[in-house]
Amino acid sequence: MKVRDFLADIKLKQVAPIVVLHGEEVYFIDLVSDFISQTLLDESEKEFNETVVYGKDATAENIIAIARSYPMMSERRVVIIKEAQSFKELEKLEAYFNKPVSTTVLVICYKYGTLDKRKNVFKKLLASKNAKVFESKYQTDIETVDWIKAKFAKMQIQIHEKAAFALIDLIGNDLNKLSNEMEKMGIALGPGVEIRLEAIADNVGMNREYNIFELQKALASNSRGRVFKIASYAYANPNEFSLPAVTAILYSFYSKLLWANQLVERDKNAVSSLGYTVKMFDKRELQDGLKNYNFNKCWRNIRLLQEYDLRGKGVNNGSADHKGLLGELLFKLMY
Repeated sequence: MKVRDFLADIKLKQVAPIVVLHGEEVYFIDLVSDFISQTLLDESEKEFNETVVYGKDATAENIIAIARSYPMMSERRVVIIKEAQSFKELEKLEAYFNKPVSTTVLVICYKYGTLDKRKNVFKKLLASKNAKVFESKYQTDIETVDWIKAKFAKMQIQIHEKAAFALIDLIGNDLNKLSNEMEKMGIALGPGVEIRLEAIADNVGMNREYNIFELQKALASNSRGRVFKIASYAYANPNEFSLPAVTAILYSFYSKLLWANQLVERDKNAVSSLGYTVKMFDKRELQDGLKNYNFNKCWRNIRLLQEYDLRGKGVNNGSADHKGLLGELLFKLMY
């Protein structure tokens, strides 16, 4: 089930006595949990009818006692177990799982993984008619781009696709971090604007002319002079070109280019027919990349990036610092 469908049911107050939120992507677990609290109880009801406990501090006996008590001047009582992955007595709730109280909504927030379906108690819980289950999975870059667009749209802001991909490459696929950065951008830019790549540069701390995406573009076109100019800027501004950030973004670039090499022959018609890949590059950048890096070169560069990422972390590195490693890496990526 998609999170929007899950939220739609909650909005209609179609909520089971037990709600299980589990999975790797913590952002949606928090989102759904907060939405349940906001939707099922108003502020005047929360004081007496909402209980939030944390897994490491909770006991099964205490949770069952609270869950079995009836609401006070409200239709429902909400009990939320946060950080349930740290709750050692979760299996001891089996008796309650089998016979929950209809006026209580017990919300289990199990983060960074899923309930162990090999255990009979959880296998039965996940299949129970008394429980509504949402598994929060990591999103692909394409799904995250759609999420970024939708979130900005609620702020009355439009973001261009490449700018959204740039935001992901700079910040990562952590939705909490992305959300925080987007909220700051929304306040700074205001409604009614269009976010292009330049705005990402201005608001996320990139130099417009010398940044990792300009480096990526220069590598795609094999513009060696341009690469070395950006490298010189990188030496003087190491905080903007940390080796981990460079290796992560270029790893993503060459991985996508490797994928494109497998799908297209090197001609404009083939490139223009690609939907997914063109979203990740300018068409010119994609054409240049395919022209200068065949499958074998992409694969070699991916291996180089893995090697230098490890060397930057001190594995088989010797005495080279990050500046020296970055210079070596850029030279090898082009030759």
